[in-house]
Amino acid sequence: MAREKVRTARALADLPRVDEAFSKGEISYTKVRALTRVATPDNTLTCYDDKDGSVILRAKLRAEDGAHVTCIGTDSPEKSEIDPQVMAAADLIVVNSLHQCLTRGDFHNAVAAGAVQESSAVDLGTLLVDTAFKRKRNDITIADLTGLAVQDICMAKHIIQNLPEPA
Repeated sequence: MAREKVRTARALADLPRVDEAFSKGEISYTKVRALTRVATPDNTLTCYDDKDGSVILRAKLRAEDGAHVTCIGTDSPEKSEIDPQVMAAADLIVVNSLHQCLTRGDFHNAVAAGAVQESSAVDLGTLLVDTAFKRKRNDITIADLTGLAVQDICMAKHIIQNLPEPA
């Protein structure tokens, strides 16, 4: 955990806009940590404030670098985490429920903006069972998860994996 905090702090030195937004309390440490794993001064993406939807970070992802973005927490039509044009640049868009993601979240907003078509997304279930989907190193992939409680699932998995053995 301490190493991750040091890595994140060091990465912020090269990402002044992320650092500024974090310093102002506009984005959480969780988002900063995730951004610093993929962001460089050249490929930072758009990030929105959860409270009022204002843009707090915007730049381009370079296709040759590849990246993966998981959008979580956009559980209503007005919420958005990334610019629709970022989604338009994706090689693969995965949604947990196409029906739900057409009514809320980032995919909904990208379709409404005309940046992508409804047929642009692959359902998560299809992705998991269809071996034809293989991510290449330089692909830009986006997962728009509007109802899977991804953070809760990851935290529960971490807790279960780290439980002491019964006496």
